[in-house]
Amino acid sequence: MLNLDVSAKYPPFALSPEQQRKRLMTTLARWLFASVQSVVMAVEDLHWFDASTLELMQLLVEQAATDRVMLVCTARLEFRAPWTPRAHHTHFTLNRLTARDVRELVVQVVAANALSGEAIDKVIERTGGVPLFVEELNACRARKRRCQAGPA
Repeated sequence: MLNLDVSAKYPPFALSPEQQRKRLMTTLARWLFASVQSVVMAVEDLHWFDASTLELMQLLVEQAATDRVMLVCTARLEFRAPWTPRAHHTHFTLNRLTARDVRELVVQVVAANALSGEAIDKVIERTGGVPLFVEELNACRARKRRCQAGPA
């Protein structure tokens, strides 16, 4: 950017772009796990990751086999990880909440602003048992109610 001549101190890489990319990925993986402590890393929504980020995740998964690392990853059911499952991997599926579970969650989340049975039935219907949607729909309903009530 400053048009400085740094070629004497930092000669250009003699690596191909592919080799540079692999070196970058390996360096990132090493850097993430460089701590002498144990590492817990949560990674959400793998189904949205691009190919390069999935490649980095694959390196992290492989490195986790020998390092003190716990990776917790989430993805939609249709997602298939590009890495081979290993003995130290555990995979489990979380099912959607039942109507009873949604009703209980609604009551606990908005206990102070109890909703009518009809409103709870709509929450159950619209959220399809996805806990995040239940929570978000309840938050929207609570905000709407506060807005309609006017300033405190």
